[in-house]
Amino acid sequence: MVEVMIRKGLRNPLDEAQVRRAVLALHTFAAKKNEERTKTPLVEDIEYLSCILTRKLVPAKTSLKPIPITLPHALYDESAEICLFVKDDDKKRIKETLEKDPVQGVTKVMTVKKLRKNFSRFEDKRALAAAYDMFLADDRVLPYLKGPLGTTFFTKKKTPVAVRVSRKNVATSVRLASRRTAFHVSAGVCNNVKVARLNMTPEQIVDNIMVAANSCASLIPKGWNGVQSISIKTNNSVALPVYNALAPLAKLPPVGKTANLKKRKLDEYVAEAEEAEKETQCKKTVVEEEVPKTKKNAKAVKAIETTEKMSKKQKRKPAKTTTPLAKKNALVKKKVAKK
Repeated sequence: MVEVMIRKGLRNPLDEAQVRRAVLALHTFAAKKNEERTKTPLVEDIEYLSCILTRKLVPAKTSLKPIPITLPHALYDESAEICLFVKDDDKKRIKETLEKDPVQGVTKVMTVKKLRKNFSRFEDKRALAAAYDMFLADDRVLPYLKGPLGTTFFTKKKTPVAVRVSRKNVATSVRLASRRTAFHVSAGVCNNVKVARLNMTPEQIVDNIMVAANSCASLIPKGWNGVQSISIKTNNSVALPVYNALAPLAKLPPVGKTANLKKRKLDEYVAEAEEAEKETQCKKTVVEEEVPKTKKNAKAVKAIETTEKMSKKQKRKPAKTTTPLAKKNALVKKKVAKK
């Protein structure tokens, strides 16, 4: 077994036995699926095992640039084909160095100019993405590949991994890059990372998962404290949980300070009593509203209704207005009557 490299202050809480059980379960599931197949495919697709890491918080910034993660066992086997994107001026030098010191799997060296010219249509880009297992790119060219490659490379998680080919030892840097996997900072909480091939041995898969999980956690703020869960799956299987972060414990009151504890308990008791009184009052009001009308209540209601009707009629009648001339005439009549 390969020892997991742990950074300073970063511990790996993954249970290796649990990871091994999940890997064996996926192996048996894949074997059953192969037995159930009625038709044998013309080209056997290599099934990869992915590690799904769920964060606790959404990342503040997203990035399309993949972050390389070195694995103890190579993700791609000897039959894998790798395409390398380089600068237009530097293609000749890189080809010559790779011919002198060949790297297993690197079958194509392509310039950005040729990529734009020959793979401008969507169908061509999709065919290019399906033709190779892995794509590498010169770190000087990588920022300019977003447009020429299109969305197909990003949806299929085949974005090129950065390689420093400007150095003298081109072959060693390409070899290291071919052994790596990529971590993509997505806009959501989940991150999907290719970890191993299903045709590897269980020990190799477990080693890759342990190292990849620890490396991914180091790229997240707060490390493992920022990781909510980790699960592993194949292309056609259900995700099997391997790690779940526990909820943080509530802060308990300090032990020994009995006075504070008593005061706190008393406050809680008073608050509970007040809430109970409020609930009883609410229940009483609801019961009073739901009581059926008796004869006395009916009479009282009728009396109230009649008074309301009378008041409405009085409001409708216009008030008698008296002019100043009418007032004078009335006073004169009174004086005459007295005499």
